[in-house]
Amino acid sequence: MTVPEEASRRPPRAPRVERQPRQTVGKGPILGSAFIHTVAIFLAWGTSAATSQVPDFIAFEIELISPPAAELGERTPPPPEELVIETPLDPVPELPEEIAPAVIEEEVPEE
Repeated sequence: MTVPEEASRRPPRAPRVERQPRQTVGKGPILGSAFIHTVAIFLAWGTSAATSQVPDFIAFEIELISPPAAELGERTPPPPEELVIETPLDPVPELPEEIAPAVIEEEVPEE
């Protein structure tokens, strides 16, 4: 059994990429990062430490005096309400007599 040339071909492999040796970070970027972080910390501290003028509020003194407690008499339950039963003037209408269901004749198929 032979394999056609097209089936035996595999896609080409990607070329290998060689790693470059690590480069060390110079003094400039380290000092720049330290300076930016220091400035950010001082700005945050400065804005939180800054005080603003507190507005003056006028306070009013109010003296509340409640009236003496009223004396309660004996508690009496409310009188019961009279129940009124209403009867309709028209008598209940009678139901119509049942109508016999219609008989449906079935059609007989012709042979």
